[in-house]
Amino acid sequence: MKKQGISLFLCMSILLVTSVIANTQNIDLGGQVIGIAIYNNFNGVTPLGDRNEYNWEQPDARLAAHIAQVEQMFNCKIQFVDKVGSGKALERITADILAGQPSFHFIHAREMDLPALAAGGYIHCVEDYLPEGYYESLPSVFRTTEGSIVNERIYGIEPQNYTIEAIMLFWNKDMFEREGLPNLYELHQSGEWTWDKFEEFAVGLSKDTDGDGEIDQWGFSLHNDNLVNFILTNNGRLTKVENGKVVVAFDEPATVEAIEFMQRLYQKGAFGYKRGGGLSNGKVAMSMDIVQSFHNKKESMGGYEYGIVPLPKGPRATDYVSPIWNRWLGVIPITVEDPAAVIEVINALYKLTEPYMDITLDEWEEQYWYGTVAKQVYDEESLENWMWSSANAKVLEHRGLVNQASFKDVVVDLVYEGGSVAAKLAEIKPAAQAVLDEVFKQ
Repeated sequence: MKKQGISLFLCMSILLVTSVIANTQNIDLGGQVIGIAIYNNFNGVTPLGDRNEYNWEQPDARLAAHIAQVEQMFNCKIQFVDKVGSGKALERITADILAGQPSFHFIHAREMDLPALAAGGYIHCVEDYLPEGYYESLPSVFRTTEGSIVNERIYGIEPQNYTIEAIMLFWNKDMFEREGLPNLYELHQSGEWTWDKFEEFAVGLSKDTDGDGEIDQWGFSLHNDNLVNFILTNNGRLTKVENGKVVVAFDEPATVEAIEFMQRLYQKGAFGYKRGGGLSNGKVAMSMDIVQSFHNKKESMGGYEYGIVPLPKGPRATDYVSPIWNRWLGVIPITVEDPAAVIEVINALYKLTEPYMDITLDEWEEQYWYGTVAKQVYDEESLENWMWSSANAKVLEHRGLVNQASFKDVVVDLVYEGGSVAAKLAEIKPAAQAVLDEVFKQ
């Protein structure tokens, strides 16, 4: 591993330096209160500092000085209002619309909430207000528009230096070596990292190691929501556009095959949601998990080395994929009169873009990848795959909408309880289509 010598203290200090920053847009908000309703204390580390080390709602002296500086820069007052939980953005924004005036100007929303917000006309299309070269001015981990687009238009932006939650496969290198199995990096690089190989390893590594008649070493472990995201590994989808209409597509062969594959793995005893445990217990060979959740977890991984590779690809896929577990975005309610100004305040407050950073964009990249991420992996291949996932992660489109028709719950039941996948999906298809028709007014 290379370039790991940058101290965490330096990384943490970047956010809190209160150097003079120019208001590049010459925006004067006339003392207006800018309400921000987002989760500010996400777990995870960026070059801006450990998120558990500072509190925007109750800032220490250094952070308070930075907030005051941004307020002076734009002649505004920044107010952190109630935090908005998962799936609550629509409820909060519609309440504001009924009240006739905004109580907040920037609010957290998940990518799965965005279609309903955008299609209903509840939020601004931020594409119309982004400064020229906006994405080029962001660090590479924030440049993706995946999950922020509805009907080919951008509605959500990076809220606060929080990277996407990309799913990759973590594998116990020690266990694979002990069992005489191939190196997954080599299989991935040769294009041979497929469902067939995955099934072979997952089934073969699930065994009773102490002779008590119970499986205590598992080939595979995951969280149940990942069952749905696994659909992407076979080029599956939930919806498609047909004659200008968004229609259900989760009954197509690629999606059905992915669910049936997971069903087969479970029936063969390759994994169990509750029984399988997590990768950190040392008894799991492979775990499908969020890359970013492994920040500062290396020391708790049981003393063995893990590697990171993309998920295996199914027979209908030509490329590997890193599904997005969750994409938090910042959206601007339609009641806000000057979205461009709000975007600029957010950029300055969280130091998102190069004009407001205390360092250059190249230095930011260096500190993030080699000062933070590199410390969480054991080899160059894992670092490269982590970089790849950040740039290429994909959203399973419209999962939030079809989940209103119990799609996720149905998939979980099918995998763990059995049953005909095609028949069960056909049963819920009308309800899912009704949700799509209502949201998109089609």
